[in-house]
Amino acid sequence: MNIVLVWAGGSGLSSLAFILKDLGIDNVIWIEPNRTQIIDELEKLWYKIISDGSYKVKASDFVIYSDARAESKEVKDALELAENNERKARYPLSYHQFIGELSKHFETIAIAGTHGKSTTTALATYTLSQLDNQLGLGILGALVPQLDNKNYWLNMKAKDDIKSIFEHILHGKQTERDESLRKKYRFVIEADEFNRHFLYLDVDHAIVLNVELDHSDVYKNEEVYFEAYHQLGNKTKKNIRVIDGEKGVERFAEGLQNDVLQRITPYPISLQHIFGKHNQKNASLVYALIANLFWRKTYEIGPDEELVAAMSAFTGLRRRMEYLKTNDNGANIYTDYGHHPTEINAVYEAFREKFPDKKIIAIVQPHQMRRVLEFWPEWIRVLKQFDKVIIYPIYAAREDIAVLLKEYKHDLLEAVTTIEWISSFLASQIDAMYIDTIEQVKEIMELALESELVVLFTAWWLDYEIRKA
Repeated sequence: MNIVLVWAGGSGLSSLAFILKDLGIDNVIWIEPNRTQIIDELEKLWYKIISDGSYKVKASDFVIYSDARAESKEVKDALELAENNERKARYPLSYHQFIGELSKHFETIAIAGTHGKSTTTALATYTLSQLDNQLGLGILGALVPQLDNKNYWLNMKAKDDIKSIFEHILHGKQTERDESLRKKYRFVIEADEFNRHFLYLDVDHAIVLNVELDHSDVYKNEEVYFEAYHQLGNKTKKNIRVIDGEKGVERFAEGLQNDVLQRITPYPISLQHIFGKHNQKNASLVYALIANLFWRKTYEIGPDEELVAAMSAFTGLRRRMEYLKTNDNGANIYTDYGHHPTEINAVYEAFREKFPDKKIIAIVQPHQMRRVLEFWPEWIRVLKQFDKVIIYPIYAAREDIAVLLKEYKHDLLEAVTTIEWISSFLASQIDAMYIDTIEQVKEIMELALESELVVLFTAWWLDYEIRKA
């Protein structure tokens, strides 16, 4: 039997791959068409990466795939073997389906919300890893320097127990479940709402940071989007914590049918290394969760010094207001994953508060054409706040521009034919510079002055290329 990971370079499947290796599960086959920093690390450490279509799936294999590769040859072959009941072959699982199975064995803490999930999940995972022997596993959406620059955390002291859980899932009835391990350890997971992935989770505790329409390729309107969050809330068993007054929280609360919601008033947790009001508020939720979970008390009776110290030591994660370097002129360069106007605005406000005397330059590669068209006025409003904006061509993935323009009935319909044209038009609406080469990005970074601060908002591959320079 081999475990076949299809599109192993994504943030989710790569974390699973690292975990399998740490547990001593080595019968893993990697299918990956793209080069990323994560794939570079994986290949350097131990595995040869196999390209699409070059591996023949066997009936005994367990195929786990990224949703983006659901139509790959490996997934189709595994599905055909299972449907033909060929030697009782296993049906392939998506990554999120597999994580859902995993969550059934842990006391699962889901960090959800439209914005801020990755940083908050990393903060919760790091803090619990310092204080809680019962934390078994954390899976995140980004790399965290303090977690050995990985996108997961695994309790190696509980390695044998956790391996037993994995073996049961991977081998099914061939490996009996040890009932003494059920819910023995805690599991922190970034709960992704895209395609309703978070509904696979078996949730004991949840944090919901905010709720604002996103992923409109999946959710056609706010009602459908909130409905998914209501389903998550109503399946949460023990408690859900929210910041009172945060965007979408009241509407989220109205759709809950259980009695597990706890409203938190922000508390001034001192964070030394990450800044911005949004991070402070989200830290309050993490504090309240851990204080009640671990010490069975809340911060209303006074901050716990040990907990605050552990949280304060957290230094942040990759591509979330991450410092990259200082150029020869003395200008600081940062990179951020922000791909929604609300997220970009939060980053702007955080940097403006932290560096009030600096001119803030934004180099922006918008992520997905649909998101740009859905929130066109918001993009204009938010980007106009920066002292200078440079627009790089939109990262549109597999989107059909003509279909999207008709769907949104946009005024660009008659004129536009390319992603580059729309990207250039967006730049013209905010008096921004339009560029279309990595060399131009690097030149702007190099020429920035000490009085300026540069923030790059990029899709994964542009960030990857910049780091290689």
